[in-house]
Amino acid sequence: MIDVAQFARRVRRRTRIAAVLFFGGALMLVVDFTTKLPTPEKGEFAFVWLFAMGLGGFIYYLSMELPTKEIMRVAKENNGLVCVGEIATTLDITPDLALRALRHLQRIGIAQPRWEELQKNLWEFPDYMQLPIADAIDLARKHGGKLTLQDLVASGHTLEVAQQTFETIQQKGLGRDQGGETPAIILGAK
Repeated sequence: MIDVAQFARRVRRRTRIAAVLFFGGALMLVVDFTTKLPTPEKGEFAFVWLFAMGLGGFIYYLSMELPTKEIMRVAKENNGLVCVGEIATTLDITPDLALRALRHLQRIGIAQPRWEELQKNLWEFPDYMQLPIADAIDLARKHGGKLTLQDLVASGHTLEVAQQTFETIQQKGLGRDQGGETPAIILGAK
């Protein structure tokens, strides 16, 4: 299970440390040049305060890390198919930061957007895909947007995997249960 607050706590802690170092160094730099504190010689510790400000800036830069590891954990828990909204709410980050992290993961070849589902803004992680969701969507397209449990079983998947695939497709909002005696999903329905 993902510790949701861990990433946010780490970023907030680093940001606070960076702010204390940077603004504390700036304040002490002003005090050093305008008063006789900490020593009677003005500006004697200027390099120390400038170093503290630089260190604060560097720590702030480190605090702006992308949550790639956390996104990969969310993808693993969701069988390799996630949307930006899920990531943003699970990790308590802004959707913009989630999208930047997903684009970074796309550049290095870990994630790829599902262009067929632009309305849902879905991203898939092929390494974490355990269910044949992509196969199910392609199979449904061949059958006019309708997919039955028997279609998945006939294509070589076990009954359990087919049922999990159906549940995942419904949870992600890619399709809705048609209702009736035989389980069937109509894809693209809202």
